[in-house]
Amino acid sequence: MAWAMSPEEITATLDRPQGLVLKNRAPLSGKAMGIIDGKLIFRSQRGGGTLDYRYALGEIERLQFPGNEVAFASNELLGAGQDEEALPLMRALYEQRKDYLALLTIGEQAYFARYAELEFKLGDPYAGLGAGLSLLPAIQDPQLKRTVDDLVLLGYYRLPLKQNTRQLANDWIANHEPYGPSALGYYVLGRMEFDQDNYESALWRTLEPVALSSQFPMDYLDYCYALAIAACVELENETEEQSLRQEMAQRGIAWPNIDDLAAYQEPAANPLKTEPTKP
Repeated sequence: MAWAMSPEEITATLDRPQGLVLKNRAPLSGKAMGIIDGKLIFRSQRGGGTLDYRYALGEIERLQFPGNEVAFASNELLGAGQDEEALPLMRALYEQRKDYLALLTIGEQAYFARYAELEFKLGDPYAGLGAGLSLLPAIQDPQLKRTVDDLVLLGYYRLPLKQNTRQLANDWIANHEPYGPSALGYYVLGRMEFDQDNYESALWRTLEPVALSSQFPMDYLDYCYALAIAACVELENETEEQSLRQEMAQRGIAWPNIDDLAAYQEPAANPLKTEPTKP
């Protein structure tokens, strides 16, 4: 395919010189060597040798990385639904720029948020979580920050890192409105209660975003509905269960694809309402 690149081509492309555009100064060509004490170290050739310049981050307009061809190829693959083929290209770009995330544009940060998500789903989930954790302090855009915040919390929940998950989920709830664009923190805490057979606590935790949600979309609201219904089944609270099922149908909210909640998707048959078998 036209957008396929060999590992050698990727390496050669990413090893080209970088560009440093400064505020009110002439641009430089060279290579970033890291950030130390809040200053970027940028190595540039001068007089037959090299010289390391130090610039405060506030002096920098932008840091330009080579690799547009790699980014283009990965976006073409993503657009074609070939996420697994795109992942190595995105990983190479992340490795090139991971130490300079705060200097990237919002678009570049969003690209690496997508990389973290794909790494978590298709590659190394710990690498995906690590990328998300590295991105969080660098992101200024509120919407993108919420997206990565959700990714990090979900990563902690799904990986064997439960000792940190409850505190992270509580912090998430403290920093998010219950009627906001995501209900993930409530689902994670509710799910932890459900997994410990604390069904009453799981129900009330997941009902909070359900009760406060509006007509506007809310990520993971379907998860909360499903978990609340599962808790009702375990509590034998048929009235609340049926109410939640009807509300879910009226709002057009589909049952989420969660394997271990699939058994609760359909209401259990009530033997008292079943017609007797004719002899």
